[in-house]
Amino acid sequence: MAFFCLTITVIVYLLFLLSEKSIKQKQISSFLMIIGIIVLTLFIGLRDNPDIDLDFQSYQQIILQGSSHYYYEHIELLPRLYINIIHNFGLPYFWWFIMMAFSLSLPFLILAKKTDVHKISIVYLGFIFLYFSFSMNCVRQGVAMMYFLCAVTYLQENYRKYFILFLIIAFCFHKSSILWSVLLLLSYFRLDSFKSKKIFIFILITALFCLSLSFAISNISHILTYIGYGDKINNAIAQTKDIEIGSGLGILFRYIRWLLLLIFIPIISEHYNKRFLMQLYLIFIIGMCLDIVTMRTIILNRIALYPQMVELLLYPYLIDYTAKLSKGRFLIIRPVLFIQFLILAFSISKYFSAWNFQTLHII
Repeated sequence: MAFFCLTITVIVYLLFLLSEKSIKQKQISSFLMIIGIIVLTLFIGLRDNPDIDLDFQSYQQIILQGSSHYYYEHIELLPRLYINIIHNFGLPYFWWFIMMAFSLSLPFLILAKKTDVHKISIVYLGFIFLYFSFSMNCVRQGVAMMYFLCAVTYLQENYRKYFILFLIIAFCFHKSSILWSVLLLLSYFRLDSFKSKKIFIFILITALFCLSLSFAISNISHILTYIGYGDKINNAIAQTKDIEIGSGLGILFRYIRWLLLLIFIPIISEHYNKRFLMQLYLIFIIGMCLDIVTMRTIILNRIALYPQMVELLLYPYLIDYTAKLSKGRFLIIRPVLFIQFLILAFSISKYFSAWNFQTLHII
């Protein structure tokens, strides 16, 4: 695990150094991004930890039993297709995790092609440190969230069809993503300033919606059943106490970084595609408000993760603006960032120290 974290850290650091200027540097950066995706895919795909991960055990049983397993029909189209491929070609069960891991990693290349490798290297790093452990456990939803991230980057007037396309792909991995099709309405908003009254009206409506949601939680079990969470409701209620006990510094850190985005994104928006940033900002606000009313309910909090994950698309702009502001002085900051990456990497490695990995032949 430590080797994985070190490899990812070095790759991202090199992407920082090579992301500017010449075509050759951009080509090297793209190559490094591909290497990073291969490392990520193999790391997730070759894990083998049935004794410590209940979700892993469940997926393993579904893969091995195939269509005879009672939950097989409840799994979405693409994960079920991967199970069929395993059985049709006689592959080891962990090839399902490799295919899912590749599906998780592919959006990074899609995002890099749409924007640039430098920005996506920051998204990549943010994913590793903030959402990686979630994606290791909630495999299908983790993949769906990445395609949702692709979808929101196309949430503009002339690209609605791509938003719909990526949301359909996300739905094919996890049904919960379809709830966020309502965000298509944002593409019809004509927002030119963060001081616009429409922004405040939108935030007010979002806040009222979140408050209403907190009162409606006990009456939406049929919706949760439809999107694939029905069998987990009782477990979630039982685990609520664990959330209350185990969520201290993590919540504090989350709200500190969210507060930074809340304050500084409107300030730096003048230097970038303002309308695009405003759309991301509003989606992020939805996620932040939902977190407040769903943090003690595992199932609903997972649904709220979709708009929360948009924070990954905002950090590159914040870091890029800081770099431009500091000009040459940012060269001094880079080694400091690298040391911080290393510290975070090895901290994560301790968290996953109990995980085992496949050492057998791939086929």
